[in-house]
Amino acid sequence: MIADALIVAVAVTVLLAFGYALLRLLAPRAPLWWFERLAFSFLLGAGGASIAWMLLLPIYDVVQPRWALLVAGSGALIWAWPRLRSARDRSSRSQQAINWVTLAGSVVLLFQFATLMAASVHGPLGWDALFNFEFKARLAFEHRPPGQLPLAYFSDPSRAWSHPRYPLLLPFVEFWVYSWLGRVDQAALKWFLPLFDFALIAGVCGTVRRLTNVPVAFATGIALGLLPTMTVDPGAITGYADVPVAAAMAGALCCTVLAIQTEDGEPLRLAGGLAAVAALTKVEGLLLAMFFGVAAPLLGISAGKRAAAIAPLWVPLLVMVPWLVFQHRYGLPEADFPSLSPLVALRNLPRLPVTASLIARELLKPGRWALVWPAFGAALALAMWRGTLSGVSAMLAAGVLLPLAAYTVIFLFSGWGDFTLHVGTSIGRLLMPLAPTALVFTASQLWSST
Repeated sequence: MIADALIVAVAVTVLLAFGYALLRLLAPRAPLWWFERLAFSFLLGAGGASIAWMLLLPIYDVVQPRWALLVAGSGALIWAWPRLRSARDRSSRSQQAINWVTLAGSVVLLFQFATLMAASVHGPLGWDALFNFEFKARLAFEHRPPGQLPLAYFSDPSRAWSHPRYPLLLPFVEFWVYSWLGRVDQAALKWFLPLFDFALIAGVCGTVRRLTNVPVAFATGIALGLLPTMTVDPGAITGYADVPVAAAMAGALCCTVLAIQTEDGEPLRLAGGLAAVAALTKVEGLLLAMFFGVAAPLLGISAGKRAAAIAPLWVPLLVMVPWLVFQHRYGLPEADFPSLSPLVALRNLPRLPVTASLIARELLKPGRWALVWPAFGAALALAMWRGTLSGVSAMLAAGVLLPLAAYTVIFLFSGWGDFTLHVGTSIGRLLMPLAPTALVFTASQLWSST
């Protein structure tokens, strides 16, 4: 087990190096804290390497994917090296003295993460983790030549249950672990997947720190780590894609807040890259990236930065266009939403109040979300009453309310025989990427009211 953990650590280190090169290429002067750089490098490394994996598919009958991606990552580092040497981190915040608040908060977060890692190692992967993402990683690993997914899989209607339309970032990172181990080993994935939870908490703490102060940032991160849905089921230890999506969107939000506060468009390129990681992870990630990409240019960005402000919109679209073209070209089956016809929506309009009530029930369900959603509602009402719902606050609120409205509408197109079962089994996971934004909004409003 120790040897496997060391091998997984090497695989993670390679992704970190790849991601750090991408981070410096996108935003060489962004004033980020060390934990943000670490988290964003991990996310960008996973996203960038998954794109490289797909681009290099034709050569895997000549060279193994691991070595091809190592060469690609080394090329990225060499290309980025001039910027790596010349870039100066303008942040002096990383030089702050360590005080008792920082020490105590760090100890609690480390304890939470260690507990999460232990629970992950000793717990099972969830249904989607096994029969959606790990299934594709296994197909890629066992295919000859290794690393390629058989095209027949994508056009096979009998495999629609495994969601062939889902983007391939998570299957790639699992295949990446297998390729380093030299075998299929689901237990080894449990050392890797909780790292997305670290990236999520890093992005949330960085955002709250910029909007409030250190104690509030630690309190928010600790509160997020205590939510059962974000950690246990269907959270970080189950191997589902929702925590990675939440982590990427939290990072994109963090960089956008930084751009607004510094009036610098550079972090917005980084925000676009992280939003693209969300889109590469799950279909809902693209939906969230689009909402975010439309809202970011309209809120708090100076006129001179409008060109950079659209990066959170065009970067995810640019990254996803090849995958969308591939879906159309091969007619990938869709089991959950077989038709997006307006006629289907009109026919199913009576579903709207039922869906809305099921979502409301989930938001208030005891033992799953604690007081996150009631607190968000109270903070939203407070902001509207005080007239402070503008700029960053408006962007945070829109980042929760717009997707909630979209989720209510999207189930008009559900192809399930009992659409209420579809809502009930998926709404908890759909809310997971929204909960961190709701927490950030609540913390910032409570801080501004003191």
